[in-house]
Amino acid sequence: MKIWRMMLACILLVPAASAAQASYGSGKNPTFTIEATRLVLNMRVTLTGKPACNSSSRLVADIRTEAGKSFLDILNAAKQAGLSVRAEGTNTCTLLSNAEDLRSLKLSGVPF
Repeated sequence: MKIWRMMLACILLVPAASAAQASYGSGKNPTFTIEATRLVLNMRVTLTGKPACNSSSRLVADIRTEAGKSFLDILNAAKQAGLSVRAEGTNTCTLLSNAEDLRSLKLSGVPF
């Protein structure tokens, strides 16, 4: 059942904010940590189009929200399957002053 929840989250891409130009990057085996109520994602690649506020080149989501829980599911699924992940930010840094809020994640190799 959990795999279906992860796949549904992947299909929906979990849009969480604006569509303005923002950071994006793709990579295999991104690292992530849970800090209090936040998922902090390091893609381990150079992010393209990041705003000035994102001085750490990280993306962050609130794991208390449905979107944040889905992001965590997607990252765990990618890690288990060895898939690359594409992440996009919102062009704002509201959850952490030096990391951009996460807008969407997409697994490579999954048809949409």
